[in-house]
Parts: sequence; structure tokens; C-alpha cells
Amino acid sequence: MALLLDRRGDEIIINEEVVKAAATCGQDQVLDMLSQQTFRIEEEWRCIAQFYNAAKAGDVWAIEEMIQQGVKPDVKNIRGETPLWIAAGLGHNTVVKLLAQRRDVDVNSRSVSGRSPVFWPASSGDEPIVATLMEAGADPTFMDCDGNTAIMIARKNGHEKIAKMLEGWNNETDAMKKA
Repeated sequence: MALLLDRRGDEIIINEEVVKAAATCGQDQVLDMLSQQTFRIEEEWRCIAQFYNAAKAGDVWAIEEMIQQGVKPDVKNIRGETPLWIAAGLGHNTVVKLLAQRRDVDVNSRSVSGRSPVFWPASSGDEPIVATLMEAGADPTFMDCDGNTAIMIARKNGHEKIAKMLEGWNNETDAMKKA
């Protein structure tokens, strides 16, 4: 980014989407570079970058602090992933517990590939995170762009216990709909 800005900075158009992409990928350094190019970076974007970095690191204390300061906890990045999605995929159950219980966080938010936060923990066999997400209302039946559900990917990767747990949720939901 620095090379691009140095060599062709006057030809590059920096808009809010570029800033959002940098912030939601946790790219503090890119935000700093952009601000040095006379583009004003709102404090909100810096906070969102810090929030994403805290989700990646599993830093519950920082996330709690930023939520109290008003940082929006459910902003999607360019891949459609939220901080919950990222924390779930990286195995940070304490962050997942904190975010999943909030009303302003969608536990079924889907990425551009159609995967919800429960997909990667089901894929990797992370039972505690799968359980946390299911208790918060996660739906394991969403199909991704490859035609897989969280149930299918758990089974494909040898996590039969998780697949059965997810199927149990699906059966409970079907029974409630029929009642």
C-alpha cells in the first residue's frame, strides 16, 4: 500500500469503501498511511479496526471496553465476515460467548461464501464454540457456495459428535414448527 501511494498517490481515489475495507481487516497501518495522504479517517473506523484485531486476538476485555464506548460489534468486512464470525473461526470461545448473547449481533450473519459463524468451528471440531453458537440461536442448515452446511462439513471432517449435535438442533426446530 505504501509503495502504491508513494508512486501513484495522486491517481488513487480513496473513498469510504477503501477505509471500511482497511478497518474491518484490522489494518491500522493502512489507516495511518491513508490519513497521511490527506484523507481524513474518522475515529469510528479506527475503533472498528481495533475491534476486529481484538476479536482476532481473543481479547475479551478490549471488546467489552469498546462496546461500552459504542463501537458497533457486527460490522461486516469485505468478505462478509463479522467479528463474531472471526472469533468463532479462530477458536476464541470467550469472545464468542460475549458477542453471541448480544441483541445487536447476528449469530446467523452469512459471509459472501454463504457461511455463518457456526461453519468453521463445526469444520474444525470446536465443540464448545459450536455449543455456544447453538445456544444463541445459530442455524446449522445454511448452505454455502459449495453446497455444504455446517452439519455436512462437520461430518466430512470426521466430527460426527458435532454433526449429531447440529442435527439435534435441526430436529428440535422442525418439531417446534410442526407443533
